[in-house]
Amino acid sequence: MFSPSTYLQRREALCALMNHQGVIFLSGNDESPMNYRDNVYHFRQDSTFLYFFGLDKPGLSASIDCSTGKATLYGHDVTIDHVIWMGPQPSLADMASKAGGANTASPDALSTLFDNATQPIHILPPYRDAHTLQLASLFRISPSDVSSRVSEELIHAIVKLRSVKSDEELEQLEQACTRTANMHITGMKTARPGILESEVMAAVRSVPLSYGRDVTFPIICSVRGEVLHNHHHDNRLESGQLLLLDSGGESDFHYAGDMTRTFPVDGTFTQKQAEVYQIVLDSMYKAFEMIRPGVLYRDIH
Repeated sequence: MFSPSTYLQRREALCALMNHQGVIFLSGNDESPMNYRDNVYHFRQDSTFLYFFGLDKPGLSASIDCSTGKATLYGHDVTIDHVIWMGPQPSLADMASKAGGANTASPDALSTLFDNATQPIHILPPYRDAHTLQLASLFRISPSDVSSRVSEELIHAIVKLRSVKSDEELEQLEQACTRTANMHITGMKTARPGILESEVMAAVRSVPLSYGRDVTFPIICSVRGEVLHNHHHDNRLESGQLLLLDSGGESDFHYAGDMTRTFPVDGTFTQKQAEVYQIVLDSMYKAFEMIRPGVLYRDIH
């Protein structure tokens, strides 16, 4: 985590952008069962929740009263069962302190927050069904109506804040990009005629895992690079083919790397491949030259 003051300052800036009006509710992610209840997928916290509270733990949510700046962290304190399974865990109060000094409450208190609200409650678009069902229950509406409660004002405010990175965030982005570059170098070293795409993919994925983090999205590793978002890894590599690798790794604080590179399976481009590759490379460097404040994305494109 960053320092507690970082999260407090981010929430204060968000309240200012919201004109100090309304209550913001942020859903943290929970664990998701893979094939039965206690066997779960690797946990990944919601990125916006991380931005404003920094807590990489399941079962949490939070509210921010923009009129007062008061933040409340909702969750359950650990029980002896949790300790047996996972060892000693921080208390809810300890986590709130690390997040910049939020109040704490049980998730049961959320019903009171929503039922007694005298200000608009601002939410982001949910991307997990569990969040949609939770919000539907709290608003006492149908799940299909939750999208109508999404706050565009909140979306614009958060995008404005997160688009400008602090020095400590830039360090995290550098770390994520370095790890991602190492993933691609590993892929280039691993690829050779006769092996499967899955063998390259496995070597690439081992890189972020070795740092204690995971990929930022499912790896695309394919000699069928014309198929967009291809997560099929069963093709066998042949001499003369190009292998497309689209992958990224996370930093310690879950900032994301994302790079796409295409390289020859046997280490040598044909003349036509080299010519096309050079055109794409020149285009990339041209874009680098044009990027500066005030330039439109469309013009670079």
